[in-house]
Amino acid sequence: MSQKSPARKVERTSPAADRPPAAAAPQVRPGWRPAEHEGLPQPTYWPVVMAFGIALLAWGLVTTLLVSGVGLVMFALALAGWIGELRHGH
Repeated sequence: MSQKSPARKVERTSPAADRPPAAAAPQVRPGWRPAEHEGLPQPTYWPVVMAFGIALLAWGLVTTLLVSGVGLVMFALALAGWIGELRHGH
């Protein structure tokens, strides 16, 4: 016969109770300054285009050079576009 495990009482806590208390800002050594926040670059589609170009390059090795040519052009455009976005901070 099966035995039921005793029921456990679950209490809800607020999300703030899960966080440790806010600490004061860490001390900075003399002559040093806190690190500045640097933002991340915006998302871009160029890596996907580059991956598709690489896939076409590989597929063209099996099928025909025309497919490899299209893949090479897509790869070059994606590389230029991706580097251009990074340089101009878009």
